[in-house]
Amino acid sequence: MVIAVEETADHSMSILNQPSHQLKKVNFRYTQNIYGNMAMSLKFAHSYAGQHVRDGMMSLALSNQLSQLVAPYQLPAIPLEIIPKI
Repeated sequence: MVIAVEETADHSMSILNQPSHQLKKVNFRYTQNIYGNMAMSLKFAHSYAGQHVRDGMMSLALSNQLSQLVAPYQLPAIPLEIIPKI
């Protein structure tokens, strides 16, 4: 089971050379952009490695590199106003 935005799932299936008609899709429409989330345990988040991952992701987001990385998956660019201030 995969929970994904339909356009992203269709694109992923084409990259994997799989017919997207094999996916069983449910009718659910969310009208706002979905930017994605990243989750980690509290223990890891407070570790040196967790902080390093967080800082790296923030750097990618603030430099617009994260938007460029997700663009091939037909995801929207990440607006600076939704990036948490640290």
